[in-house]
Amino acid sequence: PQWQPSMVFNFLMLPGYGHADYLALTRRLAHAMPSPKRYQYARPSARPDRLRVGYLSGDFKSHPCNQLACPVFERHDHKRFEWVAFDNSRDDASPARQRILAVFDRVVAVQGLGSVALAQAIEAEGIDVLVDMSGHTTDNRLDVMALRPAPVQVSFLGYPGTLGADWMDYVIGDPQVAPLAHADDFSEKIAQLPLCYQPNDSRRPLPEPTPRAECGLPAE
Repeated sequence: PQWQPSMVFNFLMLPGYGHADYLALTRRLAHAMPSPKRYQYARPSARPDRLRVGYLSGDFKSHPCNQLACPVFERHDHKRFEWVAFDNSRDDASPARQRILAVFDRVVAVQGLGSVALAQAIEAEGIDVLVDMSGHTTDNRLDVMALRPAPVQVSFLGYPGTLGADWMDYVIGDPQVAPLAHADDFSEKIAQLPLCYQPNDSRRPLPEPTPRAECGLPAE
């Protein structure tokens, strides 16, 4: 009755569909986005002293994607790169949100901006590589990615599949999520790194193990 981006995420888990079916579905969604031919913001520029990388996300809060990505962000190289967060998240005042936003060189609050205004804000920041962290999930801004506000656009982490979009250049994956043998099933080029798809947080506190007896299991 009402369209939600998470429906496409759920489609990944439905039996009986092949890779070609899934690519056809996401391409149909991508074609419904604003035409990148209308707005041509991104212009290749002279290589700066530090490449400026932007992360666009609706999950900079207490959220699984935030928990997975934070340790990666904390290890980013600030000498060779400049890191900008385009924050489309609801402020939940959580420690997780404060921790992740603290690692960026600059945070730009973008929630509530329309497609063109947000694309202009990204272009104004001079972003060389724009990384979308949401894909076809809640609070995504694929409408902005479709306007191509950066010369290179990448999909990472938040969505384990192709976006079906000509305006997304790369998907960062690993041999499980994005096998090179399935390259024809991705609209993006696969940037494959070993075991990279789902990093995790070694600093996150863990609960005490549940006693086996509580689960009806023998002590040994």
